[in-house]
Amino acid sequence: MVCVSHNDAVAFILWLNEQTGESFRLPSEAEWEYAARAGSNNKYAFGNDSDSLCRYGNVADNKTHPDGDSWSIKAECNDGYVFTAPVGQYQANALGLYDMHGNVWEWTADYSNESYSGAPTDGSAWQRGDSSRRVVRGGSWVSSPRSVRASNRLRAGVTDRYVYYGFRLAQD
Repeated sequence: MVCVSHNDAVAFILWLNEQTGESFRLPSEAEWEYAARAGSNNKYAFGNDSDSLCRYGNVADNKTHPDGDSWSIKAECNDGYVFTAPVGQYQANALGLYDMHGNVWEWTADYSNESYSGAPTDGSAWQRGDSSRRVVRGGSWVSSPRSVRASNRLRAGVTDRYVYYGFRLAQD
């Protein structure tokens, strides 16, 4: 799912929980990074070679756009898609999770803060800071290798909707 704001994702989760009787939520930023790293301390779950990104995710790459343009900062590989890719097209990380690098920026539950100073140390979502902005993680199909690193983060307005914003669910 793309073109969803943080508020849209939260509304969907409320509906889903009501429909299923389960307890789904957006992951905290710490949970998201733990899942993306999959036990690695490298730039990416699979190592540091950005030219291997196309085996693990949908990123700015060597693929030429239909209008003839190409990315100026890109991974030197071809992931097979110009725009978003169907989920699960690439290799899973060591935790069995797909698409942690690229495809769409994923909303987290954390409020926007300038740094990690004062952040929770137990992995829970940081519910203090700028409540009108949340953290998105993972990068997207338009992102350079630097932007899809496991440690990279971006802050976005809770009503922002773009073709490269989506979400992943966590379950209690």
